[in-house]
Amino acid sequence: MNKYVISRKLNLLTAALLGLSAALAPLTAAAALPDDNGQLELIASKKDEWALEDSGSTVYRYMISDLDGNGRLEVTRASMDPDSLDTAFRIFEVNEAGTDLAECQVPEGRPLPDIIVDSVGVFHDEENDLYHYLFTDYARSGEGKQTDSLYSLTLENGTVTAELISSMTAAYNEAGDSTDISYQDDQGNTITEEEYNSRISSYTSSLIAGYLQLNWFGHDDLNSSDTEVITQVLRDAVSQGEGDTVSGTLGLEFWTTYFTEVDDDSNVMLVSAVYENVRTDEETARIYPALTKSLSEFCAAECGTPDSISQIRKKAEEAFAGSADSFLSFQDNVYYNVRRADTRILSILEQRTSYSGGDHGDQVWKSVNLDPATGADIELSAVFKDTEALKSLLADRLRAAYPEAAFFEKEDILKDIGGEGQEPFTWTMESQGVTFWFSPMEIAPFADGTLKVSLLFAENEDLFVDTWKEVPAGYTMMLSENQPEILDIGQDGKADTVTFSVDGAMESEEMTVKVTRNDKEVTFKERYYEWNGILMHTIDNKDYVLVEGVGDNDLRTITVIDLNEETPSIASTTDAAFGGRSVPGDYTYYQQIPENPENFTINERINLLSSYSGCKEAWLENGVITSDQTDYYIVDHLSMTSKEEIRGDLVDLYTGKVIAADAVIPKGSVFTFYRTDGKSYVDFKLEDGRVIRLIATDYNKIQDRNVEELFDGVRFAG
Repeated sequence: MNKYVISRKLNLLTAALLGLSAALAPLTAAAALPDDNGQLELIASKKDEWALEDSGSTVYRYMISDLDGNGRLEVTRASMDPDSLDTAFRIFEVNEAGTDLAECQVPEGRPLPDIIVDSVGVFHDEENDLYHYLFTDYARSGEGKQTDSLYSLTLENGTVTAELISSMTAAYNEAGDSTDISYQDDQGNTITEEEYNSRISSYTSSLIAGYLQLNWFGHDDLNSSDTEVITQVLRDAVSQGEGDTVSGTLGLEFWTTYFTEVDDDSNVMLVSAVYENVRTDEETARIYPALTKSLSEFCAAECGTPDSISQIRKKAEEAFAGSADSFLSFQDNVYYNVRRADTRILSILEQRTSYSGGDHGDQVWKSVNLDPATGADIELSAVFKDTEALKSLLADRLRAAYPEAAFFEKEDILKDIGGEGQEPFTWTMESQGVTFWFSPMEIAPFADGTLKVSLLFAENEDLFVDTWKEVPAGYTMMLSENQPEILDIGQDGKADTVTFSVDGAMESEEMTVKVTRNDKEVTFKERYYEWNGILMHTIDNKDYVLVEGVGDNDLRTITVIDLNEETPSIASTTDAAFGGRSVPGDYTYYQQIPENPENFTINERINLLSSYSGCKEAWLENGVITSDQTDYYIVDHLSMTSKEEIRGDLVDLYTGKVIAADAVIPKGSVFTFYRTDGKSYVDFKLEDGRVIRLIATDYNKIQDRNVEELFDGVRFAG
């Protein structure tokens, strides 16, 4: 069984290690850093030719890469003007003889994309063996306007090309809300949103896609005259990839919409409805607009609206008027489980539970399986070689798994499902196989509950089209509560059953969380109001369940359950949540979904000069959530206004390096929380784009003065 890897800190040396779009075969290559034949030592010895001292507000960042995949390394020096946001960069490549550095030709006299970012979408043109790196240029285009231009950057024969694909211009009001959005093609002509999305999709749909993490370092890292020391710095910056091939993961966000309807006279709850929504994050939306549109349309069709809730209320009012004493609130709830989200497929399971009177409610499973490159549905016939043989196998597996089930059709239990002109199967693709879901009342009575069959790639290789037999070396999957999952823990070729459940009434003091592997279990108790269970398989072939819970005062914890022994056990607990964010002017909180066990975001509650959430990148290592970031980036859009002059050091936006000491900021200035170490300082963005660092002498004091004496808008939780 082949594997492909999602690596923690990929870099441009792994450009040849990209993943797959749904219709393409694996792209294999050597792992991570090849034998550099002394190239890193050569680059280190030439440091004076490519490295510059930071000067004033100009701070340089550096990256080692092999952008064109020719085996000859490059070092890139880049900087961004903090006022204009313009980016400048130069690239130096090892020459063919391996004896010197040659400067590459970079376009002059025209805008360049912003390349100092943490990650980038990469697309491989196999026919021309050319790698396209999709960067965005963010530019102020007038008062209250910003233009985001998407570029394809390539390096070929020592020449850098930056090809403009399309642009989007947004106008913002004083509250930061976008009031008007327009779209332009590569010539600046106005186009529609549909044409804008089509341009990006047509550009990328025929190319093999992936995401890469970029490892930038600063001049402080080069503060040595010893070539061996510098060589090691360069080596550490590029030797993070592992494995045979690499696939990128898709960035997704959840949010929830709540509806309640109450009887005006009795105050009885008539209707309660909860609708989860899922969408691509900004980076994924930019690179996969067709996928973004298809996902949006799917969720919009499933989510309730004020009109649909009004119709439910009318029926609830009739039921309440007829039997007020025995009335139970009508409900309609939609929840999503992301089963797989990478550059090959986005597979999502929907669970809809509802009640509209009667002896019991309804539960219906639904799924969507999308090709990220085109946004189109992936048909079952593209995954399985013989769908008729598949249908027969599913019937046999159902009979074996549920011998007591009272199937509606005794002879042909799938008589009306999965054939031409019949209701389609509800199926999801996971990283190890495919699961088929049968709702109560679909093929058996409600009392038989949900029925399901999982087919692992490892156990059923002859069933699957070859394209889908690749198993990622690192992956995650959202677990459906109380639904046994068939998995191959440790990938030893043997099927295991893993179940995640939470029991207890939410008004009680504690909930009991239970995770089982086969007939062994581990339990723990917490006062949770919300929870998620996520399976993580790391690149060292270990499996864990991460339980994220929300307790009193919105405090969150992540408990890691180790599945790698016969009996599951608690490996660690962290006071944090999976990443999330809010948007200025939008009071909705967007919860991120950790799709990559080697690189995900966590949020922690911080109380330093105010209360807020700080995020940092992390990964799972030996059952412990680990991060090498010292600073948190503040996700809450929180600002304070100074009551008097404030003194502090101006620091670089990216590195935090001091660029001007003891600056004076006038009274009435707005300080927006940006970054903190959580202990001793907070960096604030000013309205003119500068960043100032204030030293905290206590959690609520600056230079031993209470922060509330110095600022309006301070808020502390509790």
